[in-house]
This record gives sequence, C-alpha cells and structure tokens, in this order.
Amino acid sequence: MGNKGFFSKLYKQFKAWHKYLGLALSVIILWMSVSGILLNHPDLIAELSVHKDWVPEEYTPQNWNRGVLSDALFLSGKHFFFAGKQGIWESQDGGATYQNASDKGFEPAPYYKKTNDLFLLPDQQKLLAATYGGLWLYDLKQEKWQRLAAGEYAREQFVKILQRKGELLAFSKSGLWVAPLDQPTAFHPRRLTQAGLEEMDLISFFFALHSGWLWGSGGRLVVDVIGLLLIFLTLGALLVFYIKQRKVKLSIRQKRWLSWNIRYHHQIGFASLFFLLVIGGTGLFMRPPLLGVLMDKAVGGHWLQTTVMVNPWYHSIRNATYIPETDELIIDTSKGLYQGPAEGQQPFEKAYWPAHIFPMGATVFDYKGDGDFLLGSFYGLHNVRQGDDFALDLLTQKPVYPEDWNFRPNRLMTTGFFIDPKGVAYLSAYGQGLLPMNPFLQSEYPMPAEIATEYRMPLWNFMFELHNARLFRPLLSKWVILVNPLLGIFFVVLCITGGYEYVWRRRKSWKSTLKKRLKR
Repeated sequence: MGNKGFFSKLYKQFKAWHKYLGLALSVIILWMSVSGILLNHPDLIAELSVHKDWVPEEYTPQNWNRGVLSDALFLSGKHFFFAGKQGIWESQDGGATYQNASDKGFEPAPYYKKTNDLFLLPDQQKLLAATYGGLWLYDLKQEKWQRLAAGEYAREQFVKILQRKGELLAFSKSGLWVAPLDQPTAFHPRRLTQAGLEEMDLISFFFALHSGWLWGSGGRLVVDVIGLLLIFLTLGALLVFYIKQRKVKLSIRQKRWLSWNIRYHHQIGFASLFFLLVIGGTGLFMRPPLLGVLMDKAVGGHWLQTTVMVNPWYHSIRNATYIPETDELIIDTSKGLYQGPAEGQQPFEKAYWPAHIFPMGATVFDYKGDGDFLLGSFYGLHNVRQGDDFALDLLTQKPVYPEDWNFRPNRLMTTGFFIDPKGVAYLSAYGQGLLPMNPFLQSEYPMPAEIATEYRMPLWNFMFELHNARLFRPLLSKWVILVNPLLGIFFVVLCITGGYEYVWRRRKSWKSTLKKRLKR
C-alpha cells in the first residue's frame, strides 16, 4: 500500500507539472517546432528573407561586421571585390561606390549568396566564387556572373578554392572537386580517404541526431513528422484547456471531439516519447555552456548512418590549404585537422597542432610559405609554424601554448583577413567589423550604405537565430546563453511527466490484457 500511495501521489504531482509546464512552454514549443522543420529544409526557404524591421537592431550590418566580409580580392588599388554573408560587392573606384554582384547575374537567393572564398584565375580575366549555392564564375570583360550548374555539385556548399599545379581544387562541406586550370567549368570529384577508424565528432553527432540527418533524408522526415506531432499536441492541449476554463455546457459533438483530442494527445505523445526525449536531450547541448562538454570527443562508426560511413567528409569540411613544397593538403574539419597528399592516393592522417580552432571552424586558413600558416577563427588570429609547440597570437604578438589556451571566443572574433595593395593588413571581426591591424590607422573601405538600409536576413538564418534563442539577446543580455539548456531540461521533464501520466492511467488496462493473454 505504501508503494501504491507513493506512485499515486507521484501521478498527481506529475499530472500538475505536465499541465502547467506544458501551458508555460506552449508558445515556445510551437516556435521551436515550426523553426526546426524549416531549418531541416533550407532549399525550400532559400529565396525568402525577413525585413530588418523584424530583426533586432544589432543584426543589421555595420562596418562590414557579422560576417559580411570574409574574403577580399584586389585586382588593383581601385578595383576589388569583397565577399561574405551578403554576397559579393565590387568597387572600381577604391571603395567610393560599390556594385552588388546580384545586379550582374549573381545568386539572388539570400541564403545561397553567402560567399566563403574568391579566387582569381591566372588569365586575370575570370574569377571563381565558392558560395552556399555552388560555384560561380565571373567574366571580368563581360561583367557577368554564371553559376556552374553541372550535375550533383550544383548546389553544394563550397568553402574554399585553391590552386595546385595545373588544376583547381574546390572544397565543399562534403568533399573535393577538381578541374583543369584552363577549364574552370569542368569540375569532377576526387575521392579522399581518412586513416584510422571511422568516427564522428560528438558535436556534429548531436546536431545530426537533433535534426535527423544522421539517417539521411528519411531521418529528417521522421524529425519533421515529430515536429508536426508536437504542433498537434500543443494546439490540442491549448484548446482543451481553453474549453475547460470556459465552464460552459458542451454539445454531444463537442464532448466527443474533446474526448477524441484528449485520447490521442495521450496516445500520440506516448508513442513518440522516445523521439521527443532524443530531440529534447540533444537540444540541451546545442548551445554553450553545455556545448563545451562535447568538445574534442568523438563517436565510433557503428553508430553512424551509411551516408556518413561511405563519405567520412560528409558535411564536415570547413576550410583547407595547400602546401606546394610537399604537395599536401591540410583540411579543417569538424573532427579536427587532416593532412595528406593532394593526389589522394594515400589516406589523410589526423594532424595535431599547438593551436586550437573554434568549433565553428577556421575562417582564415592560408599557407604563407616557409612552414608558416595563418589561422583565424573566433579564437582570434594566429600564426602557426610547423615544428613549433606554440601559436603566435597576431593580435597581442605573444606566444600561446596549448596548455594556456583560453577556450572562450576572442574579443575580436575573426571572420576574415587581407592585405591591401598598399600593404595595410586588415582584420574582419564578427562584432567590430573591418579593422586595420595597425591601431593607429583608419579603414579606407567604408561599407556601402545599402547593405544596412536594404538589409534582409535570410529566413533560414532568422529561424536558426529563433531556434537557438539568440534573437532575444537584446532582451535577456548575457542570460540568453541559459535559454536553450533550461528549455531542454523543461522539455525533458514535460516528456517524462506526460509519459508517467499515460502509464499510470493505462496500468489497469494493461494488467487486464496481460492476464487474458496468459490464460489462453
């Protein structure tokens, strides 16, 4: 009797928790479900955007900040291209005026126009752009852009373009594409392998579980269905609460609908309980501070879906650089750095450096010669020399050893770096924008006003900021970092209490059914 009384009290307590916690989280669950479904299908919303009036003011770019400038390409002191999240901007008068590349045939979709790298071909007549919507080619004479819509890589998310001897190397997030230097439209895949056991970094694994892409398109669709079920459960619960609060006499039809809604709320909720716990549990780790728990950890290949096993680079490449002296590539991935022969005839080995890279990846990764590498991420900007046991912080000019590394984002979170024809080095910082490395100089490249006045955030990015709650930073300040972990905890509690409530309600029916089956 004691145990029965305890479980009965627990049922009453959990029932109250489930009811009021569910009501408190209802609006949040709805926005999380809708945004999660849309985030799973960027191609469907790539052309949609949100006007800046619906976005907090801090999201409007100023001085090329917020990733608007991630790469620069100078043809002369007056003629140059700046590229980043807002596409490509060309100036032919030293920055006095700019032209939007979209006016010359470049990608119009807000989501796809994000440009990670620019590459000038040796003939000085064409340049290539690596974008979220594939590879683009610009004819400088005709002043016209064209997308290299060739087969399966047409909409790959490309991150870097390099030259190796007589060929072009274009890295997407999932692999390497190669073309002859004199035929920049004839790209074909080159298979690169990795040494050692198949594994996936734990951060990517949790993100893949959360979104469902660990199991490919089928997994995403399952998560989409769970999102739709959450919307149904939430709206149904709100309607039931509203009807009961009115305390009016219901018709027979209304009573039947109410009974149907309650019954299926319980049944659907319990049937999807495991998936809800996976989504809620992984959501706990989507943002700092709990994201740090997953850093530098990996999961074995037996947990991975076929797509990941067939292509170990799948959705993991963030940057790359080429070493001509040894004809080797170093690839920055979500699993770490990998180094190997550019021809791909041998597996790539894990490379261990004295410098750490922010979990989002290297935003600057260039081989400078004589064993020196320029490495930039949200940890700042560093010079790494092969053989050294430290990285030189280029912002403080001080060496940083691995054991002294501060795993907090740098005050100047690096998104880009370039040296202009005058020899002035510039750092592009996420928060502050374009800054000369020499603090006594002023930037000579003001951002065109239309980037700010005509700013529209891609709908996918808006949903991403909504999903991780960063949109509420102006309201919650530094405490916004706690929103996702707390929501994850509350959602898991909501699932557990709802599951217990259903089991307690059904226990007698299940016992009766079990007895009947045992008597047969």
